[in-house]
Amino acid sequence: MSLVGDLTEQALAALVGLRESDDLEVKSAAYGNSESDRRELATDAAALANATGGLLLIGATETDDVVDELVPLRLAGEELRIRQILANLVAPALDVETIVVPSKHEVGKGYLAIVVGQSPSGPHAVLKNADLRFFKRDGPRKRPMSESEVADHYRGRFTAAASRVERLMAVHDNLRDLISPDTNRAWLLVSGLPEIPGRDRSSRAGLDELRSWMPSVVAHSPMPYFLQGATNFTTGFRRYVVGDWALDQRGAAEQVAVELHHDGAAGIAFAVGHDWNEQRRFRSSGDADDSDPALLTIGDEGLSFAVLTALGLVGAQAQRTHAGGQIEVAASFFSVHPVGLGHTRQYGIDDRLGNRSLAEFERLTHTLAVNDLAYPGPGLVAAGYLVASDLTAGFGLPETLQLDIEGHLKWRFINHTYRGDVGRWADLYDIPVDGRD
Repeated sequence: MSLVGDLTEQALAALVGLRESDDLEVKSAAYGNSESDRRELATDAAALANATGGLLLIGATETDDVVDELVPLRLAGEELRIRQILANLVAPALDVETIVVPSKHEVGKGYLAIVVGQSPSGPHAVLKNADLRFFKRDGPRKRPMSESEVADHYRGRFTAAASRVERLMAVHDNLRDLISPDTNRAWLLVSGLPEIPGRDRSSRAGLDELRSWMPSVVAHSPMPYFLQGATNFTTGFRRYVVGDWALDQRGAAEQVAVELHHDGAAGIAFAVGHDWNEQRRFRSSGDADDSDPALLTIGDEGLSFAVLTALGLVGAQAQRTHAGGQIEVAASFFSVHPVGLGHTRQYGIDDRLGNRSLAEFERLTHTLAVNDLAYPGPGLVAAGYLVASDLTAGFGLPETLQLDIEGHLKWRFINHTYRGDVGRWADLYDIPVDGRD
């Protein structure tokens, strides 16, 4: 069953006369709160997900599996309770959307539509004590899944996961074709692939919509600088391409390049860092000369906030294309010279962080929630901590200094240069900032 657009009482009325099926089940009353009632809800939702996905509607009667009529109910607090029950009793987590549809004729009453997506993470089990129970929707009924069906679902999950990883790496590596191999630049590459693909297509109208959409992404980022140069829009094979003036005129970006794929995937490349030895020569410090090889240094603050900006764009792209599930994220550096990590918090003077530079760059992956990335907040900061810490650990710095796993910002490690933008962003999205007076 496909639900398109806003769900209304009139749209639900079209269900009257239809038979319950693989993708439709109706309930005349809300689920109770006993253990058996809670498990019944979990079983109904998991059974839909393990079949084709579909609609579980609370607020309609049926006779002999045929929907009779809509019955509006009082549903105050029900939406949150339903989501909490499913989160606690179904594993792995379901791709579920809950929609309260008000009745036009009975004030204070309505219907609760639970839209369950067909999940590539199946089979979904209902938890009963330490046991896992598997059910599947089969016509108007649900039934226990056989051992072979459970095995088939697991094989499908692992095959799909391997395919997604391959696809993610292709998206990630393709970014190198868009960026300049300039010896004075190191690049941060971040890409993401949603578990449940989105849908998009290239068109003139789509390009115009993208031009209107991108400024909102920039406005929601902690450091707009990283995306402000992305002002040139074009198309590629099943994707939109956004980049700076150099990508448009020379075919290779010098600051930023973005690919937004029709299936909801996204790839982002930001130029970060500078030539450490070149800066030392400029200051005539006497400890570097023209023969010193290039060592590109990435600032840890810029890295942390570039990661947050990239992850926010990955989440916004998934939301824009109506992709779902979780997002597999890859992050790495790209440079033709060794790269080190540093900071300028000590009177604006470069200081090294970690105990080593890198000449080879691993692609590091994480599985993250779409909602954590799509909406600025502590969830995005916590996700950024995981990704940025993976990157800094390669230099010998165990974790990023500006973010933490609880979704807080660390004011002490944020340079005055960045505090204006970052502070406003934190205040706007209720992100805790530790150490700010």
